[in-house]
Amino acid sequence: MNRDHPRTVLLLISTCCHEALVRPFLNVAKLIESEGVRVVALLTDGNCCSFFSKLKAPAEQRCEGFRASTLETLRDAGLCVVPLSTIPYDSTADPRMSHLVQIEPSTLVTQYASHPLWKTIKTTVTRHCDWDRVPDGTARLNWKDAATIEQFLSAATRYQWIFHHLFTKYCPSHVLLFNGVFYEERIACDIAASLGIDVVLNESCCFGDRWIFRRFDRKAGIRGSLRLQVPKQHFQLPSKKKATLDSYLREVYAGHNNRIYQPEPGFASETLQKLTVCGKRIALFLGQVPYDTVITEDEMVSSVEEAVLEAIQVFERHDDWHLVIRLHPGARQTASHHDRLSETLSKHPSVEKFTVVKGYEVSTYDLMRIAEMGVTISSQAGMELLGQHKPVVVLGEAFYRGNGVTIDRKPDESIRSAIERGIYFDADDSFNERVDAVLHYWIFEHLTPILRGDGSLPVSSAKRILGLFDCVQ
Repeated sequence: MNRDHPRTVLLLISTCCHEALVRPFLNVAKLIESEGVRVVALLTDGNCCSFFSKLKAPAEQRCEGFRASTLETLRDAGLCVVPLSTIPYDSTADPRMSHLVQIEPSTLVTQYASHPLWKTIKTTVTRHCDWDRVPDGTARLNWKDAATIEQFLSAATRYQWIFHHLFTKYCPSHVLLFNGVFYEERIACDIAASLGIDVVLNESCCFGDRWIFRRFDRKAGIRGSLRLQVPKQHFQLPSKKKATLDSYLREVYAGHNNRIYQPEPGFASETLQKLTVCGKRIALFLGQVPYDTVITEDEMVSSVEEAVLEAIQVFERHDDWHLVIRLHPGARQTASHHDRLSETLSKHPSVEKFTVVKGYEVSTYDLMRIAEMGVTISSQAGMELLGQHKPVVVLGEAFYRGNGVTIDRKPDESIRSAIERGIYFDADDSFNERVDAVLHYWIFEHLTPILRGDGSLPVSSAKRILGLFDCVQ
């Protein structure tokens, strides 16, 4: 691409209804501009957005209000803002639309799974439609969901054209994405990479004062770029750093630094009391939302339900264990959604062998306290449980697997076999020290501190973020 243009970074604001989350990016933009680099913010038009079906009617008015408020915030800060809604687009002149036109309206997933953008949109569509899993190619959809898929395919095709147009126009050295999870950001990442533009990815985490900022590695892909890889030299943790880690985790376990709300630990709920006196060893299954990309794109585990039912079958054979299934509090996006997993579990023939915890009835940290082992597909809560020096079985492609502190399911291994290995896991003398070293590196090196509230950046975070942009060096 032509690099004769002024040094420019494009910032994609792709989730306009969470203005509080825009604040940290505004501060990052100011930081980059302070180094003499122009920042241009691209503000989404929400077509289609994974959130708009979750808003109270009339959704269109609410979305417009959110976008107007976010636009005002960005412009008040002096940023150059390009609303994507202002970019003219002629679908009849875009050859990419031919893929969509060729699709014959149907309720069969196979009609859509062959589209080149299906893999890009399927995670977002899963969230939008509140599916418990991505349907396989032979599954039938209702007409509403089929229409939703066509709507997202059409929007994704339009975004491909828009991003190619804007990236060619502004010739940025870097594109900073709001996150790398949903389809709009993924399209922007693909287009930027195809044009030789560096991409900086962002992702939230389980802690309220930490974010992930990483350069995109084209060979590794988005998930690989965000993976935690602890260098060998960091496995020796000095006592001072150990004290810092312990202090941080105490705040976490007290429920004071969480991105997702947790009830006050220590609340003597009936469920917790029964588990405490049941006389059995507790295994804790840490669930996650069904639209997690590790599930929608992971061939190791097809759904949360599959993993849960397999875990139940394992602990059915161990009378000295009781399984607690902690469903993710954010798994249900709408009150009207039929919670099929909870219904399935309530009718399970071995229901006395396990306890299901939903919503906010019990603090997850209280469950961690009484558990002797954990099982998860890829939840970050698995790392938090590790902080209590308890073995954690990882069934899927968790970003933290492979660092020698989790019991990782092998590619050709069954779910049951991996969990059995966890039951009989015997930690060696250095297990606790290795866990502490990995957790310290994750929290204080891999993650970037951003203050809650106004999203301001500590000096160390500012330096770390600027280091991702070659244009400011």
